[in-house]
Amino acid sequence: MIIDYLKKFFKEKNFTFKSNTGILKTNFNSYIVVSFQKSQFNLGYFYVNLGIVYENLNESKIINIHSLHLSSRIEDFIDDNSFEYCQLKNFENVDYFEDLKKILESKVIPILNFYSNVQNLKQLIKNNSIEINYFMLCKITDEEFCDFILFNKIPNKI
Repeated sequence: MIIDYLKKFFKEKNFTFKSNTGILKTNFNSYIVVSFQKSQFNLGYFYVNLGIVYENLNESKIINIHSLHLSSRIEDFIDDNSFEYCQLKNFENVDYFEDLKKILESKVIPILNFYSNVQNLKQLIKNNSIEINYFMLCKITDEEFCDFILFNKIPNKI
C-alpha cells in the first residue's frame, strides 16, 4: 500500500518504474533515482532511498540505486522525528500520506532537481557556498566531485 502511494506520486512527476525503483532522466545529463525497500532489520519500517546519477561519471551505463553519485534517504529531509515517517503502520492514516507528500513537494523534489544540474553546483562551488547537507557522496571523493563539477574532469577509476 505505501509503495503504491509513493509510486503514484513519483509517476505523476514523470518517473518510470521497474519494480520498486523509479528513474527520471533530467535535462542536465543526470538521473534522479528513487527506490523503496522494506527494512531487513525492523519489520515495521521501510526506506525511501533517493539519489542522483551523473551520466558522465556513470561508467557502467546502468542506472539504479547502486549507481548513485549522491545518495540520501527521505528521513534526511525531515526535521523532526524522522523514523515516524518510515513506519509502515502510519500509512493507514491518509493525513500522514498528505504530510509526507507536502515534504516531497516542498523540499525533496526541488532539492533533487537543483542538485541534478551540474551548473547549479558549479555556481555554489565558485561562491564557496556548497553544502551537500542532504546527500552522501558515493563512488567518488570530495575532490574528484569538485573537479568533475568545475572542470568536467572524469576520475580515472570510478
